[in-house]
Amino acid sequence: MLKPEDNYLNKMSQNGKPLNPVVLFILGMLAGLLIYWLFIDTDTDNTVCENAQPAAEEKAPDAAQASAGNAVQPPIGADPAAAAAVQPPLAAIPAQPAPEALPQNVHYIGGEIEHSLYRSVASRFPEDDASKLLAEKISAHIKRLLVFDLDTTRQLRKGDRFDVIYEETEESTDGLRILAVRYKSQYHFKTFESYYYRHEGEEFGHHYDAEGVESQERLKNGPLKDYEEVTSLLNDRRPRHDGVDLKAPIWTKVYLPFDAKLNRINWNTRYNGNCAEFTYLHDGMKMIMLHLEKFPEGITPGKTYKAGTHVANVGNTGRSSASHLHYQIETPAGKIIDPFKYHGSYRPKLESPQLEEFKAMVEKLQAQMENGRVQDDARAEQQATETTGAEAAAADEAAPAAGQQL
Repeated sequence: MLKPEDNYLNKMSQNGKPLNPVVLFILGMLAGLLIYWLFIDTDTDNTVCENAQPAAEEKAPDAAQASAGNAVQPPIGADPAAAAAVQPPLAAIPAQPAPEALPQNVHYIGGEIEHSLYRSVASRFPEDDASKLLAEKISAHIKRLLVFDLDTTRQLRKGDRFDVIYEETEESTDGLRILAVRYKSQYHFKTFESYYYRHEGEEFGHHYDAEGVESQERLKNGPLKDYEEVTSLLNDRRPRHDGVDLKAPIWTKVYLPFDAKLNRINWNTRYNGNCAEFTYLHDGMKMIMLHLEKFPEGITPGKTYKAGTHVANVGNTGRSSASHLHYQIETPAGKIIDPFKYHGSYRPKLESPQLEEFKAMVEKLQAQMENGRVQDDARAEQQATETTGAEAAAADEAAPAAGQQL
């Protein structure tokens, strides 16, 4: 009876003689190489030996120039004229146009929030009284423009980023107008933008986001047909503020939103200036207007007036720093009501052709903000380098003196 080992050798032998193990090894290697050549190494013509690279690199300049222009190589032996037709001209990469320089009365400021909005803005200016006043104006304008989206008292976070382009102009009551503001908020995980735009035929310019939607909300059926902006909301400052302030030039006409009875005029004028109190007939709500100019003729307490009647003019009387209308709503019991909740609100959106003109302007302002930011970063880096160098020089000077004392 054969052992299992003998039976296996008989099967693997020829004419009763076992195969040489060396022959088996060589046959296995040959079979492996054949499989590699047939199925694996399908791109041997394109491989480059490392030892051959220096020679190839010496011939590379001409080929690199051709590939840089994305040239199409003609077939070998093709007609030279045909080859020239196949080769396209080298395409020049168009350079990005530099942003337009800002006019002398227009400036950029930007940075990160480190403290309050005012202190963060003020840190970008010298420490003198004029610069502090300018920082107050800029931070106040930013707060107004973003007041319906961002609470600058509670929602600022260290590391938030702001970029502003502002204009010195006599058209604004405080001599300053924000042309563009961009605020990157970590609280909202969103970047807020606001751009000033005034189209032909419009009495006032307004601020819009990058898509042409007005940055601030507007009262539905309010007392002013148009105004520049909301400068203060209900209870947004101390001492308590019981209404909303609508910025408009002196003598801007004020109209009744609803039928109303005039209860009284001009009380506590030291603070209120010229003022008026009406009662809306449809619901009994009281409406108060402060800081007015003189009243039109015929406006007399005790009389009733129809909705749409011109009853007052915007002024700057009493405790007021700029022309505006203070508009206030109270219940018959004296409870203060938010006018934006009482009237309702909306945000207008620009339409063609103004929208296309606006977006072209926004692109320029965005490029100018980016350019200003790059220049600011470069200046900050240079100042840091100079400061480090000065500190190192001071340390080097102090070292010998310390050695002498020892």
